This record gives sequence, structure tokens and C-alpha cells, in this order.
Amino acid sequence: QVPSALHFWDKAQHALGFAGLAFLGLMAYPGRVRGLMPGLVLLGAGIELAQWFTGWRQGDWQDWIADCVGLVMGYFAWRLAIAGAQQWKA
Repeated sequence: QVPSALHFWDKAQHALGFAGLAFLGLMAYPGRVRGLMPGLVLLGAGIELAQWFTGWRQGDWQDWIADCVGLVMGYFAWRLAIAGAQQWKA
């Protein structure tokens, strides 16, 4: 069990990890936003379900929410990176 003082850091790690996944995935496949983002949402849910089924790990719906928040952060970071790249071209 994670001590309550570290509970916030655990959620931040989930969000940052999925922000990175979203950003890198969107940089690699910019034309596949509609497939990539729902796929990453399902990946996060699948990870939590898999942990729940192990019996020795705990799946946590709050971790999945943190994953989804990270995906939104990664999406907006990608949009900012694209806008910045287009501005340099002009």
C-alpha cells in the first residue's frame, strides 16, 4: 500500500507517463489522433484491470483518471509543438 503522503506523487507519475505516451504517439502518427487517443484510454483501463486480476496488485480507477488527464496534457503539448513548428516555418 502506498503511504498517503505519496498518493499525489503516484497520480502525478501516471499523468506524466501517459502525457509522454500521448505526445510521442501523436508526434509519430499525427494523422491517427482518432485511433491513438482512445487506444491509450483503453490501455490505461486495461493496465488497471490487469492489476486487479493479479490478486497481489490493486487496480485503481483514480490511476486510470490520472492516465486520462495525462493524455489530455500530452494532446495539448502536441498541439503547442505543432503550432510552434508551423510558426517557425512562416
